[in-house]
Amino acid sequence: MVFDKKTILEADDLDIREVAIAVKGWPTQLWVRTLTGAERDAWEAGIVQPGPGEAKNYNMRNIRARFAALVTCDESGLRIFDDGDVAALGQKSAQALDLLFDAGQKLNGIRDEDIEELAGNSEATPDGCST
Repeated sequence: MVFDKKTILEADDLDIREVAIAVKGWPTQLWVRTLTGAERDAWEAGIVQPGPGEAKNYNMRNIRARFAALVTCDESGLRIFDDGDVAALGQKSAQALDLLFDAGQKLNGIRDEDIEELAGNSEATPDGCST
């Protein structure tokens, strides 16, 4: 099969996945969705922020709630939280937020190492090389 620009740009490549929630007061099932490239870049940019000179500041505050707000959706894939809900969502059960964070992380191919690297916690390798 030959692919062209039109085929790729029109592809329905955003997925959703059901998540079982066993937290008091929460629905027993929610869904998480695939982020678009622009959404993931914006989320990552919210973690790493420029500091003075070449320094970087790392904003890990409410990271689970920020990510859960982006990925949690209804069964048709529409977000159920908007950016204005993040502070309130951050006051909810850490267990529920972890479930949504983990499920969204897996669906979006975000590894723990990716988050550590964004947070500036990865160990430097000699000469900047990776193994």
